[in-house]
Amino acid sequence: MQKSKKLLAVLLFTILILIVGVLIWSFFNPYARVMLIPLGMLSLYYLLIYGFVSLTNQSESRMYYYFILVLIIIPLLTLGLAYDRFIAFSVSLLNYLQQ
Repeated sequence: MQKSKKLLAVLLFTILILIVGVLIWSFFNPYARVMLIPLGMLSLYYLLIYGFVSLTNQSESRMYYYFILVLIIIPLLTLGLAYDRFIAFSVSLLNYLQQ
């Protein structure tokens, strides 16, 4: 298995465990549902990249691995730097869906 495919599989598994944890936590704290939207967006993004890696079947070149690594790191940096905007978006979306 390719290194980039393994890395994406580990990230997807970790995010899915976090989603299950947030679902369990939301029974005790209703504000925990705010984290479901950013985690769901991350999981969909990584599923798309995983599909891209699976379909391209590139050789394990360094340039390809670094390209996939950059695609993996960019949303994590974005989520880390703009955390308050993601939370505000999640709160407004949850409020809209509850009406």
